[in-house]
Amino acid sequence: MDTSHDVLAELEILRAEISRLKPDAVYNDNGPVAVLFRILDDFSRPRQAELESRLNPLPWMIMPLDGELYPALTRIQQKINDLSHAAGHDHLTGLALRGVFEQTLHSEMERTRRSGLSLSLAILDIDDFKKINDICGHVHGDLVLRSVAAILRDNIRQSDLGVRLGGEEFAILMPDTTQTSGALLLARVMDAVRNLRFDCPNPAMKPQVTVSVGLACYKGFKKLQPQELVEMADQALYAAKQSGKNRLVKSPFRDISPELSSHTLVDSDEKNYLFRALSS
Repeated sequence: MDTSHDVLAELEILRAEISRLKPDAVYNDNGPVAVLFRILDDFSRPRQAELESRLNPLPWMIMPLDGELYPALTRIQQKINDLSHAAGHDHLTGLALRGVFEQTLHSEMERTRRSGLSLSLAILDIDDFKKINDICGHVHGDLVLRSVAAILRDNIRQSDLGVRLGGEEFAILMPDTTQTSGALLLARVMDAVRNLRFDCPNPAMKPQVTVSVGLACYKGFKKLQPQELVEMADQALYAAKQSGKNRLVKSPFRDISPELSSHTLVDSDEKNYLFRALSS
C-alpha cells in the first residue's frame, strides 16, 4: 500500500504546528531552518533521554520548514527503504537474513497452495568450512562466504531469494520451480563453487571449496507448515553430507499420495521434453 500521501499529510501537520508554536522557526538570521527527526520503534521517555544523550551518531532525516515537501519526502522514503533493507540483509554477504526468509517462505507456500505451481527450497552448506577458517584464517573464510554468496546472486532469478541462514549455511527459495528445474540451477551453482580459487597463507593448504545441498519441493497438494519444508531440505542436506559431501540430494515429496513417488511425477520440463521427442 502506498502511504506517501499519508506521510506527506503528517509532515505538513508537523510543519504547521512547529510554525505556530514558534513563528520565527521557518527563517532566522542564517536563512531557512529545517527539522531533524527519526522514525523510532519502542519509544518511551527513558528511551528519549538515552537517544538525546547520544544525538550526533544517530542517522537523522531532514524536513525543511518552508518550500516543497515532496523532495524531502522522497529522501525520507529512500532512507527508510535503506534502513529496512539493512535490517533484513547480512552485512557480509548482502543476502537476506533468516527473518526475511521465514516471512517469504510462509507467503510463497500460501501462493503455491492457491496456484498449484511448485515451490523449491534448497539449503546449502560449505563443506569443511571450519578447516578453511582454521588453516587459512577468518579473513579468507569471509572471502569464501562472500564468493559463494556472489555465485548465488549471479545464478538465481529476480523472483528467487538468496539467504544466509547463518555461519556457512545458505538457502535458495525458488517460486514456480519444479524439483528438476531447481536441481539444474543448483548444478550450475555447485560447478561455480568448485571453480573458486583463492590463495591460502599456509602454502601446504590448497583449499577446494565445495558445497553440499539438500533440495525439497512443495507442490501445494496438501497443507504443509513452512518448518516442515525446511526440515525436508535439512534432512536431504544431512544425507548429502553423510554420503560424501560435494553433492545434491533431493527430498521425497510429502504432499502427494503415498502410492505416488517422485519417480512417477512428471513435471512440466519433462513433459515438454517428451512432447518434443514425440513430435520429431
